[in-house]
Amino acid sequence: MERLWGESARDEAGAWSLRNLVDELWLQAAVAVLIVAGLACIPRVCTDLLSYWRTQSVGSIGMLAIPCSIILTWRIVREVEWTGSWWGLPMVTAALALGTFAYPTPRLQLSFAGPVPLTAAVPIGVILWLYGCGIVLLFSGSRAWRKAFFPLALLLFVQPVPPFFVTHFDLPLQYFDARIARGFANFLDVQVTGDSLHLLFDHNRLGMMIAPGCDGFSGAIAMGYSTLVASYLYGVRPLARALYAAVAVLLAFALNLARLCALVLFYCAAHAIPALGVYAVGADYIIGGLIFAAGIAAVFSVPRMSLRHEA
Repeated sequence: MERLWGESARDEAGAWSLRNLVDELWLQAAVAVLIVAGLACIPRVCTDLLSYWRTQSVGSIGMLAIPCSIILTWRIVREVEWTGSWWGLPMVTAALALGTFAYPTPRLQLSFAGPVPLTAAVPIGVILWLYGCGIVLLFSGSRAWRKAFFPLALLLFVQPVPPFFVTHFDLPLQYFDARIARGFANFLDVQVTGDSLHLLFDHNRLGMMIAPGCDGFSGAIAMGYSTLVASYLYGVRPLARALYAAVAVLLAFALNLARLCALVLFYCAAHAIPALGVYAVGADYIIGGLIFAAGIAAVFSVPRMSLRHEA
């Protein structure tokens, strides 16, 4: 009898865990269906976001915000009891309404001015953040939503840099980096020529231009956001996390200057050995990749050392 009772208890426990698994799978399927259906209701927002990522070299980094947000949010939600809150439904509805009605059409045709682009009254990141918060609240409840505050906030950075910063800081950064590179080249007795903005230096048939992709903006933004995510995973406090990201951005700009100076050295070597001039473009990628990887490794080691010290 005891044996039969034990087997029955085991069967009931197995059936209960299986029932929980089935319920969880249905719940996950419902979340996936609602997310896909919701995004299908705002195709204009998604189309504009994809176009922004394809055309903006700095803004393309924002495409990593969505997968990072989903993965980090799922890590938290799966560990919390799924209670759900009806407060999520108004948030999802508001996000869909904003994306459908408040988000403007890409261009407005005026008889005297032609097609004029419109500025979105509500940024795309705010719409996606509101939608993500609604999904988490609807299926997981307020406790999960509070714990997933930072991963959900990553959705605000699908457009990582406001156009104002790119417009007003891109050219000055090119000018500053070019002056440093020219100064280093003059220090090495390499004759340089160029326009009034000091954007180009040339040594016989070899040349180098400080273009928008060479000012370190993309690397600095990538370094800043990656350190934000890493410091969150390492459990760094919010104030220290912001300071940590700011230092990482400044370090990225400094490493970009080191990259340009390394390219000046490469051009000096290519002038002495003309066969190296064919590999100038590849050398730029290799030097930049190695310097950026070294910077990432150095920056990520800081919270690890802090954790070891506390332990």
